[in-house]
Amino acid sequence: MSISLRLALPTARPAPPLRPRARNAGCPPAPPASALRTDALRGCASLPLTQQPLCAGAARPCRRRGSAAVCHASAYLSPPTMQWVSAAAAAVLFLAKGTGIHKPFLVPLFALQAPTSVISWIKSEYGLWTAFLALLVRLFFSVPGDLELPLSTMLLVSVAPYQVMDLRGTQGGAIVSLALTAYLAFQHFTRTGGIGKAFDQGSIIATVAIICITVINVILLVLLLAEATGIHKSFLVPLFALQAPPGVISWIKSEYGPWTAFLALLVRLFFPLPGELELPLLTMLLVSVAPYQVMNLRGTQGGAIVSLAIAAYLAFQHFTRTGGIGKAFDQASIIATLAITCITVINVILLF
Repeated sequence: MSISLRLALPTARPAPPLRPRARNAGCPPAPPASALRTDALRGCASLPLTQQPLCAGAARPCRRRGSAAVCHASAYLSPPTMQWVSAAAAAVLFLAKGTGIHKPFLVPLFALQAPTSVISWIKSEYGLWTAFLALLVRLFFSVPGDLELPLSTMLLVSVAPYQVMDLRGTQGGAIVSLALTAYLAFQHFTRTGGIGKAFDQGSIIATVAIICITVINVILLVLLLAEATGIHKSFLVPLFALQAPPGVISWIKSEYGPWTAFLALLVRLFFPLPGELELPLLTMLLVSVAPYQVMNLRGTQGGAIVSLAIAAYLAFQHFTRTGGIGKAFDQASIIATLAITCITVINVILLF
């Protein structure tokens, strides 16, 4: 009696033909959603799970991660980068000697402007242990006053309620930070004896740090306000040129204004700037090169009519693109709404 045993061996499937990759000068085509999920399982968790056609027209630089195309903007002047620079400048001011500012104001400023990773570390187990051990040392040994500020910062962040920490990254938090920064800058320049003495050898480091923090807070507030309105912001450039105070126009046309515009233009040539940050540079350049016939419109009825027309058009754009008057006064848009309303009312008063 014989038993025959047959084994069914699977035959190898032919490999699927490779699809030709489309050659595009801008960005490679977006993969299907399944490929994106596969890449997300591999560890690229930051990739989106839906197709996003961000690469149309090659408006942003692109690179590849796995089989997915990632389009991103430059991070030279991104908000996280500016937060790191602001935190570093605040740390310098903690220890700086050539300034007369009230340094405890740096503690809430650091809590509002520090990078998210720093705040997360302070609130983690390692941060709590560090604050606990530093507090024990402080109880039994004398610590210099400047070293108490970092400890106070860690304790403030650790015990701050979530309602306070939720101000980070909002317009309200940016306004509070800018107010603190402006007060510290006023204290520094008045107590050092003026702008000239603030750049002496003993105070130049603190002066640069304060200027850095002030500029960064202005930029962050501008970026937050820019997200809350849908107006065509280029119209603000001629509006500012027609309505700015004579002292501002004189400063722009003086020796300091061209130097500021020149240095800003050099930075613009080598580093990409967000669109909102180009508007101040364009404003300075427009005022600097404007012929006298245009600047003579300032303070006249013709200039007031042009300014009112621009302000009315911007107000119309803002209220229509935010979804009406009711939504324009939401928390995210109320500051931009108040600013546009103020500009419109002032131009109406100046005309009549």
